[in-house]
Amino acid sequence: MRALIFLLLVSLFTASHLYAVPLADNAGNPSPNNRHNLSISGSSNTIKALSETRICVFCHTPHGASAQSALWNRKNPSTASFPLYNSPTNSLNIDDAAIVGDSQYSNADPAVYPNGATRMCLSCHDGVSAIGEILSSSSPIIMNTNTLGSSTAVVDLATTHPVSFVYNAAVVGYLNSTTGGGLDGRTDYVAPTVVPLDGQQRLQCTTCHDPHEDTRTGTYNLPFWRNYTGTETTDYDNTCNDCHQGNDWSTNPIH
Repeated sequence: MRALIFLLLVSLFTASHLYAVPLADNAGNPSPNNRHNLSISGSSNTIKALSETRICVFCHTPHGASAQSALWNRKNPSTASFPLYNSPTNSLNIDDAAIVGDSQYSNADPAVYPNGATRMCLSCHDGVSAIGEILSSSSPIIMNTNTLGSSTAVVDLATTHPVSFVYNAAVVGYLNSTTGGGLDGRTDYVAPTVVPLDGQQRLQCTTCHDPHEDTRTGTYNLPFWRNYTGTETTDYDNTCNDCHQGNDWSTNPIH
């Protein structure tokens, strides 16, 4: 009986925090102005719910969550095909046959690429998935607009920073080798110590971005920046140079 009461209290505590605690501002303080607050109280958003007051429900649920991640409340992206990185000016060879076994950077199986946190981000940011579609309800949350406004059905990951690949010592060594070639012929890749990889050593959207802390202000343009100090150029360089040592990445076309 005591165990049952304990579990009930834990459940109530979890649920109350899940739905009541707002997202944070750039100082880490709870703030309903966070752009990921899609509830009716989201004062910074032009996209918001018409009546839903719960803040966290758009991504999280204590019950009926996806097995993909703890308490995850969204369906997989509606589009199964996302292109690999293929910038016309750069060549990042993590999809080479010689290294893809280590990097796992391949879209041969659309069920597993993109993966991890990146797949979760794309469950809203793929340009076609309805923002109000959640797993914990058979009826979608009614929004003042349906999607995040992309004009294409597939976000062009070919021209953004590559994501969902393993970035371990073998991959770093290959990119720095003559065979690997490196980005723009550079050979200064290093394993990161500041930006986090996921539990499988993969670089994901969350390596550089923290979806819970809104850092973009009128003068600071890096969105949801994980390593925020308030100085945009410094934060940008410190983050990029954690993998690409010795270069000024503020002018690099990878972004």
